[in-house]
Amino acid sequence: MTDQAVEGFLAAHLLHTDVDSAWRALRADDPREELEAIRCPVLVLWGADDVQLPLDDAFEYTRRLRARLRVIPGCGHLLIGERPDACDRAIEDFLGSSSLEGHHLRA
Repeated sequence: MTDQAVEGFLAAHLLHTDVDSAWRALRADDPREELEAIRCPVLVLWGADDVQLPLDDAFEYTRRLRARLRVIPGCGHLLIGERPDACDRAIEDFLGSSSLEGHHLRA
């Protein structure tokens, strides 16, 4: 990504100032209740310094999904933009793991 693209990605959250409406919407339609229905292998990536969602939520999501958790150090909520290298490695490790045996993944 170009420096301009990275700056735009990281600055975009500043344009979304109605945090109260976002939290009300999440509380009204909490996705955690439906996570147990997912039956494919899942990798949960979480930013170690995420101030929007605490690490305890990562443990809950991971438990409900029966998933593997990878906490990415040195980043917050926008981890794919903040640490794309670490996210890439985590995804590559997950896709190459034995936990995917017997599951057909489309390219």
